[in-house]
Amino acid sequence: MRRLARRRTSDRVKVRHFPVLLCWVFSAAITGQTRNDSLLRPPIATPSASYGARLMTKANSAVVRVQVEVENGRTKFAIERPSTGVLIAPSGLVLTWWDLVGEAFGKADKRVLVHLIGENEPLPATIVAHDEATTLALLQIDLPPGKKTTCLELATTAPLPGTLALVVARNEQGCVTFAGVTTPALGNTTVHDRLIEPMALVMTDARIDERCHGGALLSEDGKMIGLCNSEHVHKAVGEPKLADLKATNFGFAINSVRIREVFQKQLQSAAKVVTAQASSPDKNHGGSLAAIRTAKAVADAAAAIVMVHKDANAQVDLGTEDPLATKRRVGVGSGVVLSANGLVITNHHLLAGAKTAFITLDDGRTLPVQLVQADVGSNLALLQCELPAHQKLTAIACGTGDSLPGALLLALGRPSGSSLSVSVGVLSARREGGQLQADANLGNANAGGALISAAGELLGVIDGGRVDMVDRMFQMQGDRAKTETNLGFAKSIAAIRSMFAAAIAQAADADESIRAPKTATAAELLQRAGFCATAMATSGEAMLNVYVQKSRKPVVNESDNPFAEAQPSEMEGESLGSGVIIDSSGLAISNWHVVDSATEPDGSMRPDYAVRARAFNGTSFDVQVLSISREDDLSLLQLALPDGELVKPVIFGDSAALQCGDGVLAIGNPLGLANTITAGIVTAKDQGIHVKGRWAKLENLIETDAAINGGNSGGALLDLNGRLVGINSAGSSGLSSRGYAIPVDHVRKQILGLLLTAEKLRSQSIGINVTDTADGVVIKNVMPFSPAARENLQTGDRIRALNDTAIATSPDFALTLRKQPTGQAVTLHLERNGKPLAVKVETLSAAQWAVVRQAGIELETVSSRAEAKLVQDAATALHRKFTGDTVANPAELPEQLLRIRRTDQKVADDKDSVKAGDLLLAVEQDRASAAGEAASLRNFTAVRDVQTLFNDREHGSYDGAQFRCWIYRDGAVQVKAITARRLLP
Repeated sequence: MRRLARRRTSDRVKVRHFPVLLCWVFSAAITGQTRNDSLLRPPIATPSASYGARLMTKANSAVVRVQVEVENGRTKFAIERPSTGVLIAPSGLVLTWWDLVGEAFGKADKRVLVHLIGENEPLPATIVAHDEATTLALLQIDLPPGKKTTCLELATTAPLPGTLALVVARNEQGCVTFAGVTTPALGNTTVHDRLIEPMALVMTDARIDERCHGGALLSEDGKMIGLCNSEHVHKAVGEPKLADLKATNFGFAINSVRIREVFQKQLQSAAKVVTAQASSPDKNHGGSLAAIRTAKAVADAAAAIVMVHKDANAQVDLGTEDPLATKRRVGVGSGVVLSANGLVITNHHLLAGAKTAFITLDDGRTLPVQLVQADVGSNLALLQCELPAHQKLTAIACGTGDSLPGALLLALGRPSGSSLSVSVGVLSARREGGQLQADANLGNANAGGALISAAGELLGVIDGGRVDMVDRMFQMQGDRAKTETNLGFAKSIAAIRSMFAAAIAQAADADESIRAPKTATAAELLQRAGFCATAMATSGEAMLNVYVQKSRKPVVNESDNPFAEAQPSEMEGESLGSGVIIDSSGLAISNWHVVDSATEPDGSMRPDYAVRARAFNGTSFDVQVLSISREDDLSLLQLALPDGELVKPVIFGDSAALQCGDGVLAIGNPLGLANTITAGIVTAKDQGIHVKGRWAKLENLIETDAAINGGNSGGALLDLNGRLVGINSAGSSGLSSRGYAIPVDHVRKQILGLLLTAEKLRSQSIGINVTDTADGVVIKNVMPFSPAARENLQTGDRIRALNDTAIATSPDFALTLRKQPTGQAVTLHLERNGKPLAVKVETLSAAQWAVVRQAGIELETVSSRAEAKLVQDAATALHRKFTGDTVANPAELPEQLLRIRRTDQKVADDKDSVKAGDLLLAVEQDRASAAGEAASLRNFTAVRDVQTLFNDREHGSYDGAQFRCWIYRDGAVQVKAITARRLLP
């Protein structure tokens, strides 16, 4: 390319050197230019502020992968399955499950291998002990002399309910981790048909999926509090039926107290269990989850959480398949004590139809209650306990309910009358009518229970729903609704005060918090919201809810009826999703599948569809889809802004620096519930998934346990600082929820290198690619046989302006070129070797440039008005050759034909191919007849016709296909072969 450009330099007369003092300021261009440096390059990396990531770093080398290697003759292979183990002593003791290693016990053709971090090859290990009752197994790694391993310290006591916890496992792709809090087991379970009592278990709302078998459950101080088991985890089903959604589906852990009991002898004989892994909770980062003492908040509220039931002697049998009490049980649920005099609130559906009711306190006492007031619409019932004389109950501390969206909260219930059920999450949104939306598990286990703040104050009463959530979602139309079961709601304490004002005033003392709550200060509210408040303050204005609408009436082409009056379109909802503003000029990004129904295969918008977006502050925008990439599941959008108006963009982060365990927020529009926040951590990186409706596998995704439901697609995955680290693309929910986001580094690369190219924007082109440098926009490469190549543009030329518009970024260049009138040359103001110069460059339309790339020929239109005789002669010759009638004339003449203006060198060198000056008239659609005539012809009257044919799925090929084209040359029609290849749309 450079050699060709040098040879042509002397032939160019359009290059003019400007004076050195030329000012590169073009005032007309300032409005609408791109203004987001983080879009161009990653920000300076900062150390992770996430408690989860730091704990992961410390635990990483102690969580190992175990495998059984089988020797079959001369062949050795390792059995592939999720199989994790945990180092619990420096001498190389590994704790795991018997079902992962037992088949190698005493077998000569099998051995156990342990993969240690930093070791190139796995090390052999011996099974030194196993416990029949729990099916735990202990391995001893065959370590080199003098080598010690890092390990995790086994906790000596069971964790308190609400203790922050982290699941850490390892597979062939690396670490997998999930965050949550601990909650007591409410019933028994089994391990390979062996009964395990609740005292030996520790449960968590952190996900324990099939990949976590043998993983560690860590507390916030870095100690191991249990070994994870996924025996009862239900495998994901692509098209779930109701039975699938209600199937047994939970993970659990054997607690470290039981582990110590089981392997007391081995642990005593091993070196003292010390660890560099253990750490104290982080007290310095005010926004981290570790700084908020969730266990204390649970303990403060525990005595006010009661069991509510219809029968005086209610005995809840959870069996062995529901230790979390997630299945709905009629007439049994939870309640919250609001006043010391025995005022209790619960869900109305729990006691519907009952003549009497009872509550069971945390100390085991059962008391009768009477209905004071019910609000069926809100599914709430206010009860009054029949208390013995001079006895009081412990009431929950009631706040004002003014917590900000994003605030940390906990869901508490007492569904079986014994221990609490605890789940952690954030306040996702505040809805009309006093509804609070949260991403904690607000299902059957916590129905009628309390939604509390990190300070232990009551925020609202959980609505378990009159119909089981899974049943209700399954009844909803659409596959997505079948699995979205974690969008839980609670009635706010403010709404409850208003709803039951008279009854509360009569039953509660004036100084009790249900009547006289302490108002939180602004500082306290921000502290409760923590990292979510920081993130949303930074990037909340850049979050979008995206709506796709279809016209109810067919769109009429106005040119068909010049007298038609403009009528307002009647639109109806088609789909919804989310998006993110990425530039102050109104550029935004979303998923391709969010706007797919509104776009043609090439990314242009369909005339019968409209796309709108709404910012979190309620401002609405009309939206134009600029470009799409199916393979990346990305779409580039342009918000219609009033002249001179700018919007605040998101700050792009660095997904390469993102670590497993880092805290993240998913922002979006799930099920049309706009402005929803869900929180979690990065659970894994570099994940690949197949998604229904998309032919290509999405690769290198970020996995998160932040809930990503239908409608979140295209929304932001933010880090704790509010920087964009991913675009949410796929997810499921419920107990086996998984969310996936496209890493922001890939998003940035595809925006700059693909979505903003002339080809994807379908704009006129000059045939260059540009890139951003510290000194401005530089030509990255010049494409052969392009207008830029003809004008001797060179790699490394700095573009300072296009016509009278200053160019500061590559998006500036792409969008400015897109706005230029079709077919008109543009003037590029460049800097080459420190000297300014101006080059006038011809532009090609999107269709012209596509045909150049497809076939190496540049086409132009020949108007019948300008060249009437040529058009008439060519059309007549075509008609006569096709019909075989040497004197026939066509019934009508075309308004224009196509002329080959130039051909590239390869086409020019082929003597049997087309050449400059030929009129390209038609292509044979079917095989030629025996007489040499085509069975049918497809006429060309526009360049777009040729582009469409060459890219046709049936006739074209990405490797290149031959087309028998009819051309007009020297007064006669000839048939010439043109080789063209398909281009990805």
